[in-house]
Amino acid sequence: MIYKKENQIDSQRKRVLITGVSGLLGSNIVEQFVKKRNYELYGTYLHNKVKFKGCEVYKVDLANTNQVNNLLQETYPDIIIHCAALTNVDLCEKDKKQCYQNNVVATKNLVEGSEKNRSKIIYISTDAVYGDKEEDSKETDDINPVNYYVESKVEAEKIVRKKENSCILRTNIYGSINPNIYCSETQRVKYSLAEWFIKKLHNQEQITGFTDIIFNPISVINLAAVINEVIKRDISSVFNVGGPEKIDKYNFGIKIAKIFDFDKSLIKQGISNQINFFAPRPKNTTMDISKAQKTFDTKLLSVGEGLEEMKLNMVSPEIKDGCAHEVKVGERIVGEGHPCYIVAEIGSNFDGSIERAKKLIDLAKESGAEAVKFQSFKSEKIICGKAFEDKGGFQALWDKSVEQVYKENEFPREWHKILFDYAASKGLHFFSAPYDFEAVELLDQIGVPAFKIGSGDITWLEMLEKIAKKNKPIILATGASTLAEIDEAVQTIKNAGNNQIILLQCVTNYPSKFESANLRVLESLKKTYGCPIGYSDHTPGHTVPLGTVALGGCVIEKHFTDDKRRPGPDHHYSMDVKDFKEMCEQIRKLEKSMGSPLKRIYKEENETVVLQRRCLRAKQDLSKGEIITRENINVLRPAPDDAMYPKYIKKVVGKILKEDINKGDYLKWTNF
Repeated sequence: MIYKKENQIDSQRKRVLITGVSGLLGSNIVEQFVKKRNYELYGTYLHNKVKFKGCEVYKVDLANTNQVNNLLQETYPDIIIHCAALTNVDLCEKDKKQCYQNNVVATKNLVEGSEKNRSKIIYISTDAVYGDKEEDSKETDDINPVNYYVESKVEAEKIVRKKENSCILRTNIYGSINPNIYCSETQRVKYSLAEWFIKKLHNQEQITGFTDIIFNPISVINLAAVINEVIKRDISSVFNVGGPEKIDKYNFGIKIAKIFDFDKSLIKQGISNQINFFAPRPKNTTMDISKAQKTFDTKLLSVGEGLEEMKLNMVSPEIKDGCAHEVKVGERIVGEGHPCYIVAEIGSNFDGSIERAKKLIDLAKESGAEAVKFQSFKSEKIICGKAFEDKGGFQALWDKSVEQVYKENEFPREWHKILFDYAASKGLHFFSAPYDFEAVELLDQIGVPAFKIGSGDITWLEMLEKIAKKNKPIILATGASTLAEIDEAVQTIKNAGNNQIILLQCVTNYPSKFESANLRVLESLKKTYGCPIGYSDHTPGHTVPLGTVALGGCVIEKHFTDDKRRPGPDHHYSMDVKDFKEMCEQIRKLEKSMGSPLKRIYKEENETVVLQRRCLRAKQDLSKGEIITRENINVLRPAPDDAMYPKYIKKVVGKILKEDINKGDYLKWTNF
């Protein structure tokens, strides 16, 4: 088998079957892949019933040939990620028949059953296949299983290797499972090592960490990213996929205590011989991961980085009894961690022409919008003409009466379905802000994926309740509103049984001033309600949209036209095609640059870090048996990966060389 680094293939909407989605790795793969929206996801479980948004789950005994064949016929996967296995090492030793069925027969059924549709198999194996070694194991090293669990994994590997275009990942994982995936009748009893440490430390229990068991584990989220890359680039081979850091179980626990702010004194040092395991365990399963590092673009995280990522992802996706953290608009997930959802507000800029409306939809698509929005009102149902005879505010600039302007800019009801279908044909969402009950029913009937509620109607609780009961996402603008009014509106929507709310900061002036933008209120809205937030912006340019995205905003709405000079109430402060396209491009660039809260060394820095860092180098020729002194060491650039950094000077001084070193050569631990 080979890996194809240059073969980039389109993974759009591939059908992916993940076995063992009730387990640590399987559940995390589902959660990470759902966010990517590139796949149709299917999963299997056997004992622990689970549920996911965005993944269809089946109860299947993978050791049953008929059940597997039926599953594959129904799901017809392009990719099978085989995570399911019996991993209780002692149970595998005690019940070898059950172990063989779960780990070998199940794999055989999947491999043979997938031949019809030539599914790619990604098999998750173990770092223990190499046995107990002093040095880091390479993929080409001999296999040496020390217990029956590992024997079953090796046998399964042999089956997978016979299949063309398969990929085997030997690994050791840590992480956490989102408890919200389990159905009420499920009794979860097994926890990962990291979760076990966290649970014990949280309860202030004293625990023992082994100092004689060494590994280089990888976080499940990091491994899920590697698996995504295997699919995206159609990579095939056997890989050791672990972290770059070798660590014993005791220090693994100490890192958890530090990152999760627990009392590390609760962890005591011990050795594995203190435990009477039924099955033998290898004490050193560290792997050489250089092949994976050279092949994958995904950075393999250290234990500290992985635990930080784990901590960030241990938050429930929903606040209990609150607003949803993520909202699905059509097939598009809107929320933190997803690209900003950009809406072109056409509003009344179609100027009474359905052909102009279609033209603006075309231009919005070309400019980078994902949705187009209109306003569904009838003048007699939104304003009292008599009360607006004396114009004020931005309306004072209009050369016609307020009543006449509203009448001329009505969005004909008979156009709604026509333009909804037209937008859909262009790959755009169509929705509108309804300003009367009849408009609500019309929009719901044509199938809009969301409702927009303008700032002016935030206190019309009767309307909010009616819209909320349609059980579709609600994008609520909060211009000229107090926090008390926003809270009342949100509670009204939630009390109607709808928690799919997106709140938009807004300043109801056209155009509005930068000094009034108050971007930091987005932080208050996010903290208070936990829902996606964004901005309905009327300032010139894209300064406010970029600031919104930088602060975690998930939605940007901007008025859109093809010509700012056209007559009409909204054209002059709208973005034209050039402005809107530039805004979209800048938002996407900003998203790429945002990264994550984790501090990392990035791929483009790999060479620079070598060039700019110093290491310990011989000041003169040094001979085997010579004792190192501070006087015969230089601290100079560059510093190759295996060089000793200056921080180890005190540890090196006094050590005896076991080989000759030439002047200028860098020192390595293997020199001593």
